[in-house]
Amino acid sequence: MLSLATTTATPGTPGNIHMAAPLKSALKRSHSDFTIESSQELSRKRTKLFWNEKPAQLVREEVRRAIEKHIAGDSSGYDSLKEIVSTKPTAIDAPSSELLKRNIMGLITHASLINRKCSGLVGAILKISWLGRDEDFVACYRRLLVNLVSAHGSHAYAVVESLVGKFTNLRSSHGHLPNQAIVKRSSMRARLHLTIHQIAQKLPTTLATIKSVISSSFPYQTESVNAHVDYVSNLLKVANYVPTLKSEILSLIMDRMIKIDVLIQTDYDKLEEELGEGLVQEVIRAIERNIKDRDEDNESESEEERDISVVETEAGAEKRKIQAFRASMTKLDVIIDMLQGYMSAAFTKSNLAEKEALFEQMVSIFKRIILPTYRSRHIQFIVFHFAQALPSLSERFADSLIEMVFDKTQSSTVKRYAATYLASFVSRSAHLPSETVLDTFLALGKELDRLRVVHEKSENCGPDLKRFATYYSIAQALMYIFCFRWRDLLVDELDETSFDSSELRWEYGVKEILTRNLYSDVNPLKVCSPVIVEQFAKVAHHLQFMYVYPKLEQNKKVRLTKSVLAMSAGFSGGLEERETALSGKTGESVFQLDAYFPFDPYQLPQSKRWIVGEYMVWKAVPGMEVDDEDEESESGEETSDDEEEEYDEPTETESDLGV
Repeated sequence: MLSLATTTATPGTPGNIHMAAPLKSALKRSHSDFTIESSQELSRKRTKLFWNEKPAQLVREEVRRAIEKHIAGDSSGYDSLKEIVSTKPTAIDAPSSELLKRNIMGLITHASLINRKCSGLVGAILKISWLGRDEDFVACYRRLLVNLVSAHGSHAYAVVESLVGKFTNLRSSHGHLPNQAIVKRSSMRARLHLTIHQIAQKLPTTLATIKSVISSSFPYQTESVNAHVDYVSNLLKVANYVPTLKSEILSLIMDRMIKIDVLIQTDYDKLEEELGEGLVQEVIRAIERNIKDRDEDNESESEEERDISVVETEAGAEKRKIQAFRASMTKLDVIIDMLQGYMSAAFTKSNLAEKEALFEQMVSIFKRIILPTYRSRHIQFIVFHFAQALPSLSERFADSLIEMVFDKTQSSTVKRYAATYLASFVSRSAHLPSETVLDTFLALGKELDRLRVVHEKSENCGPDLKRFATYYSIAQALMYIFCFRWRDLLVDELDETSFDSSELRWEYGVKEILTRNLYSDVNPLKVCSPVIVEQFAKVAHHLQFMYVYPKLEQNKKVRLTKSVLAMSAGFSGGLEERETALSGKTGESVFQLDAYFPFDPYQLPQSKRWIVGEYMVWKAVPGMEVDDEDEESESGEETSDDEEEEYDEPTETESDLGV
């Protein structure tokens, strides 16, 4: 313990104070430290003052010498230059915005010297806080980036990556710099995109780099809703001012969203198995309660407050799974809504030729990315919506699918999926003309007849999904279309107030085609999905169109068999094995078609507004008995139509078709 010894002092005069040695030493050290710190602070202030007072011409010369000496092996000036550039604006010794701008101008002048050996300097340049400064500074910095990429293409990737990285990491704090006017997030975004635009416009060789960067920088599936929404909204801005990349950007977004779409279905299958039924409706209601409109210019919000995810803080493994499922649904819902809005704006301002060209672009993306993907449920509705924008587009989309079904160069898998999409589109499109429904039905029927003749000539002709996959897919498509659109296959317009099934007259070929094929040796009634076959049998019998129950009774004695080798390999490159894994089918059902139709009732709450009035729900057949559950489904919530009944218990009525 320190002690102080004192003597008595004369009043009015200070007493003699004797200090212990340790205290004297401590006070001396403190004074010495204070002197050193003051000297360092003074030195920094003098350095900063000197920096800020340097004329532009001197700064340019110093920049040149620093780079040249660094390349020659002396990096002292180069390191000082990096220090000036890389100092954070909030640091005590941060250079003024004016001095930083002078250095940037010097770098612009000597951009040709900044080669691969100067990667450290380039990295420092790319870390400059520039979006929140004045317009003159931003213009200089933008010019520097353009000059860097122009002089040395090797810097292009790093430059573009630094810009694209701000698509998801642009915070409001970036616009709150010392001694600078506040810059809103929307203004910073505009500055960012103007910079990318100028690089793409002035340096077309960077387009491949931009494409590569935006692909590699796309958020992972596990990243937040907000990250995905921010990134996609920025990509759509890029698509507007770099039209040559528009197709690639839309393809990229579709590709990443369809992965989430399939993941949602897979996750639901698992959750339903673990937690029971009704989960999707519960999640949808939660999303509807929690989704809020985004306010991109709300600068007071934190990054956490801006996150529109409906994920709540819940404990437990099961609840975490539900959190992830909700987040995936919200993510997909909001982005599909954005894509629909983006494409709608493009359609609105386009003439007929431009609309058709834009739709062709969408169909091309659909064929490459969406159609080959099994069990996506929502992303395909973007094409569904715009295919009904004009009658000509509806016909074009149907024709493109028919061509794929008939194309001998296509694989059996592609043909099968095309038939499935065609049946679902024709059945569910509310604005599809009756003529197109009939033409499609007859075209498919003609191809079905052709394949039947070929298959019946083969040895051991009998029900075999592996050998005759395309044939069965077409047959199931026709039965599905019949159940939904039988009114469009009549000669006369139907008067449902005086309905008499015995008086119905069918267009020539409709009944004949189905009769020849359903009773053929290839036996589609045995291989097509039982729920589709059963529903067709009910509707056809009630309409006095066809009576197939005797054939169904005979088929109960028919066994679908395959070799172990065929089962392990599946048909068409192992597709059957994938389906079995996804659907959980066992026994004889493994050798039958799924009742998967991609335009099943739409489940996402926000983006479903785009198909209001365009989606045909089940219309009860006059006089045909309907279960209470079906009546509720017809008047209320729509449900799924998968063979596995993804959202409802399977019934033996219209609900088997997803109504």
